[in-house]
Amino acid sequence: MSEPRQSENAALQRVTMHGPFKSLFIGQLVNLCCLTISNASHKITNMKIFATVVCFILLQAASASALIVGDDAPMFFLRDMEGNNFYLSNYVGPKKKENTKGVILAFFASWCKPCKNELPILNALVDELASKGIKVVIIGMNEDFDTILKTLNDIKVDKPLILSDRYGKIAEKFGVRSLPKAFFISCNGKICDVIPGELEHFEIAVREKAGRHFK
Repeated sequence: MSEPRQSENAALQRVTMHGPFKSLFIGQLVNLCCLTISNASHKITNMKIFATVVCFILLQAASASALIVGDDAPMFFLRDMEGNNFYLSNYVGPKKKENTKGVILAFFASWCKPCKNELPILNALVDELASKGIKVVIIGMNEDFDTILKTLNDIKVDKPLILSDRYGKIAEKFGVRSLPKAFFISCNGKICDVIPGELEHFEIAVREKAGRHFK
């Protein structure tokens, strides 16, 4: 194998990305490109590496695209802390079994300070939303139940259905690249609204969106 081809393969191995935060590595990849191009003695080889890496970045970014309003919500199942399986398809979509008008699906993590600000607010709304046929589900991303429950106990959150996305597979399906992130999923299984990050008036926003979409 020629030296340029070996260099290209080595570059691809260094930039392989996994999980729901693929886009967070783009800065490192750009630095890699800059370092390779700065070597003036191998201009041709470096330009080939640069083109290869740029194409790879674009492909990875496309595969990690976040869901938007109007998209179908990915159906999934996860075990809750009692060991019972939660199937999203039981609550929304054409095969739903529960008499729900929609689901609010919120991703969080123990290290996320904005999540800790919003979760108690969402917790306080659970009973009100449930009375209107709206299911509130929170998913700890890339964390096990021990870590999740310690965090939730500290901030006194206990009313939503709690799930653990231990390996980030569900977050990846939803294209979650930042936290907090809340999806409003209508009874037909479509994403009807998204809250992408911390809001100053989170409680007002949740009530407004739920009232508008889940009638």
